[in-house]
Amino acid sequence: MASDVTKESGNPKYKSEFQISKQCTNRKISEIMTREVITIPVETSIDDTLELIGKHRFHNFPVVDKDNRLKGVIDQNIVMELLFHDRLPSSSHTHLFSDFLRKFQ
Repeated sequence: MASDVTKESGNPKYKSEFQISKQCTNRKISEIMTREVITIPVETSIDDTLELIGKHRFHNFPVVDKDNRLKGVIDQNIVMELLFHDRLPSSSHTHLFSDFLRKFQ
């Protein structure tokens, strides 16, 4: 994916089509990224994850193993689906959510 972004961003047509503002065209991600990354260990409960979502202003969190290696990303929408499973229409459930629920049936 990163190579796609790099390839496309070098294309002047790409920049004009998406009307990238002048203040963004020369900025690097390192200038705007979050430096204090909040990670969630893989063994964290849904309840504790919800608490982290409430405490911090992020919608996604990297999930890491005991050696601090990235294992995935948890999105607040998936956690909310878990909480409101019975109130959401089944068509709104993601495939990840459905796979998760199958493990407990």
